[in-house]
Amino acid sequence: LGDRLVHLDPRVGVAELPDDVADDVVERHLVGSAVVLFYSNRLRRSAVTRAFILLIVFVVLVYLSELLVSRIVEPTSAELWLRIGWIGIAMVPAAQFHLSSELLASTGKLPNYRRFLVPGAYIVGGIFAALALFTEYVAGEAVDTTQGIRLSPGPLFLLFTLYFWLVSA
Repeated sequence: LGDRLVHLDPRVGVAELPDDVADDVVERHLVGSAVVLFYSNRLRRSAVTRAFILLIVFVVLVYLSELLVSRIVEPTSAELWLRIGWIGIAMVPAAQFHLSSELLASTGKLPNYRRFLVPGAYIVGGIFAALALFTEYVAGEAVDTTQGIRLSPGPLFLLFTLYFWLVSA
């Protein structure tokens, strides 16, 4: 937010963003939702579109959770939304890999082994999402820093980082 002020409303425990920032946030969510809705009628016809929409949905989930956390004052309330955001964080690499595989398949240059790796990437991403959502193995406890509330890294965070790097690279 830079030099713009964020006003805290103690009655509801939520930060109020300046109007121009709130408008920007709403605009970004509308664009993401519009992309998903625009392509939703093409879901049955195009595997590339299905993969693209999954990627957009996971990115919007992360962005939405971060937006909600930025408006929450209490760290205990923010922890739930940060963990929900980890569903998107954990699934984005699989969705990126899925999209790249579908794009390769549409050109006829998809190696056979990639067809088996896509479901595997989603399974591993789902495991990491469940671990982040229900345990502190990937994402630890909520920490209130000067930049905002975040989850500390858990003992398996480096393993997740390796997964993210290998699948996204």
